[in-house]
Amino acid sequence: FANMPFLEEVNLPNSITEIRGNTFEECSSLISIDIPDSVTRIGGHAFYGASRLSEVNITENSNLEEIGSSAFRECSSLLSIRVPKQTYINSRAFKNSPTSIYYYDEYSDTGNTWNNYY
Repeated sequence: FANMPFLEEVNLPNSITEIRGNTFEECSSLISIDIPDSVTRIGGHAFYGASRLSEVNITENSNLEEIGSSAFRECSSLLSIRVPKQTYINSRAFKNSPTSIYYYDEYSDTGNTWNNYY
């Protein structure tokens, strides 16, 4: 899907375990994406330059363990993201993006309480 500037929507299957590096790089019309709970890793540069991406949906039941380097670099519309507590986030994952990172509160019964990462 990389370098597809007119791609607006993608439905990922529940069977995938990784979004590899560069998968959605420069998909500048992509607005939102639901990350299946089965995904354990979002690779480097996976969404690099997806400038209209404003919503990344990751549930509290997600198995996400890692977000790689520059995975969401230059995603200028992504203001916040919510991830499971166990997720490792590379220090450059959100470079040049205005993104606030929140973790699901592990002590919340409802999963609706967030803790700001930065």
